[in-house]
Amino acid sequence: MWDVAKDAQWVFVLTAFVVGQTVYFPQATAMLAAAGVPIPLKPAVILQSSTMFISLAVPSSAGRIAATVTFLKKYGMDYTKAVVQGTIDTLTGLLVEITVLALAFLVGGLTLDLDPSGVRWGLVILVFAVLGVVVVYLVRHVKKLHDLAMPILSSAWSALAGVLKNPKRTIALLGSEIGSRVVLGMAMWLILRSLDVPLSLAQATTATIAAGLLGGVVPVPGGVGVTEAVLSGFLVMFGVDQTIAFTSAVIYRFATFYIPSAGGFFSTRWLRSNGYI
Repeated sequence: MWDVAKDAQWVFVLTAFVVGQTVYFPQATAMLAAAGVPIPLKPAVILQSSTMFISLAVPSSAGRIAATVTFLKKYGMDYTKAVVQGTIDTLTGLLVEITVLALAFLVGGLTLDLDPSGVRWGLVILVFAVLGVVVVYLVRHVKKLHDLAMPILSSAWSALAGVLKNPKRTIALLGSEIGSRVVLGMAMWLILRSLDVPLSLAQATTATIAAGLLGGVVPVPGGVGVTEAVLSGFLVMFGVDQTIAFTSAVIYRFATFYIPSAGGFFSTRWLRSNGYI
């Protein structure tokens, strides 16, 4: 790795670091679009920085939702509505990531070297169908579950409908989620350029989206190890040498997560001292 990294053009790496920090702005506007309440931009941006630090303690998606819920309660939202609104932008981000990856496989010709012949897909579909039926039955017929789940589901549907009925909020939410992924893809592209890897911005963005998706879903704090493995694996699928791919993934993670996490510590302290969380 050092043999690869020492020949990097570090001006591109430093530029990637600067570009990576701008991701807080589209992340903040996505949260504001999902919440639909007047919130100053400054604390919303600082909140996104703080989640870098918080995700070192808990898995990134869970940490982001918890911090957002606490933040929104500061602005008068009750707990249930804050949970729903705090989850909308996270789920929208996941939807954007899944859509991009699906397009990469279906349209972009991306393939995985997996042998699905031994998988009994009928059984897999049956198991998921049975689980779905069981969950619906329990929610509808078990009073405690019904009383617990229905207010949340009703509030969630109302909040989602509120976003979808407002074209400006919908466009702002989707645009912000897409913008944040493009920013991280640009950071990855610059790092690859520093190592003279001729990948396109679309390929670099696809790799970072895959890493962010699995790194956020797998219950590992900060996606440590998982994100690097997925990112380097996708770069290899795009034709990058394994050593260069892993080196690029590590540099990317330091530029967009590990070093910013230190700044997230001070962001968290600022939010706590000012009563935002």
